[in-house]
Amino acid sequence: MRIFDDFVRDNPRVEIISNDGRPTPIPRTWRPILGDSDILVAIPDMHMFHYNSNLDNFKYGAESMLDFLVHCEIVQRQLFCEGRSLKLYQLGDLYELRFPNSLSNGRATSREIRRSHPLYAAIIRQMGVLNPCLIYGNHDWEHRHHPGFRESARNGQVYMEHGYSADRWYHFTNPELPGWNQVMTVFKTLRRVEASLADMRRAWLRLPEYRHVAYGVVSGELEISHYPEESTYPDRQISHFTSLLRRFRSHGNPARVCLVAHTHHPFIDPEFDDGRSIYIDAGAWTDGRSDFVVITNEEAAVCRYRRAASVEVALGYRTAV
Repeated sequence: MRIFDDFVRDNPRVEIISNDGRPTPIPRTWRPILGDSDILVAIPDMHMFHYNSNLDNFKYGAESMLDFLVHCEIVQRQLFCEGRSLKLYQLGDLYELRFPNSLSNGRATSREIRRSHPLYAAIIRQMGVLNPCLIYGNHDWEHRHHPGFRESARNGQVYMEHGYSADRWYHFTNPELPGWNQVMTVFKTLRRVEASLADMRRAWLRLPEYRHVAYGVVSGELEISHYPEESTYPDRQISHFTSLLRRFRSHGNPARVCLVAHTHHPFIDPEFDDGRSIYIDAGAWTDGRSDFVVITNEEAAVCRYRRAASVEVALGYRTAV
C-alpha cells in the first residue's frame, strides 16, 4: 500500500515532512513488516491539559487533531470495505497529568481534562471510535495502572514505545528511576506557583484567557511545519535504541522498525544501526507541532496535519458542541 494513494488520498491538510516530502521505502527483503494491519498510524505526545489553563499548550492543535481523527476514521472504514485495515497507536503523553489540578492541590485527572472543553471531549470520543492501542508516557505515567494502556507494543516487525526509557536524569523524565516521584512533586508545586503568577499578570494586562505562559515550554500559538535538522536529534535516544534493537536480535526477536516519541523532535533514519533497521521519532502534537507517522508494508513517513485557520478561529471551534 502507498501512503499517498491509500492514506492521504485527496486530503490537502496532510503533508509528508520527512525525506524531502517523499515516503521512505521499506526494503523489499523486509516486507511485509506489519502484522495485524495494512496501515499503521501513530500519534505522538499531545500533553492535553485543562483548556482554559495558561499551562495548556495542546489547545492550539486541537481542531486539527479532531479533523485528523475523522480523516483516519474515513480511511479505516474505506479499507474495511476493501478487506484491509488501519490500526491507530497513541505513543504516550496523551494527557499532561504532571501539572496541578485547577480545582485542588492534587494532580490533574484525565476526566477533568476531557471535561474542560467540548472539543477535548469530542477528540477522546473520536479516538475511541478508532479503537487505538494506547501507550503510556512519563507525563501520563499513572495510566500504567489503567486497562488498555501498555508500556510498549509490536505490530509485526514494528516496535513501539513512548521513548522515555532512553533518559536517565535528563530533565528528570524517566519515571522508573528512584526519586523521580519526589522531583515531580517539587515540579508540580513550581508549576502551581507559576500558574498563579501568570493568572495575576493576565488579569493585570487584560490578556486573553487562553494566553499560554509556561517557563521552558514553547507556546503553541505559532504553527511549526518544518522538519528539524537531523544533526540536532538527541544522541541519547540513538544510543539507547541501537542497544535495544541489538538486544532484540540477540534474543531472536528482531524489529525492523523502531517507532518512538517523547523528544518532540520528528526524525527518521532509514539506515539505523548500520542499515539493519529504520528508526522513527514521531515528533509531537503540541508546542505548535501536529506530527504523526504512517507506515505501510511498502513505505514509512513522518507527516503533519495542517491547521485549518487562524488561532482565534481554531480556539472557538465547536464551542457550541
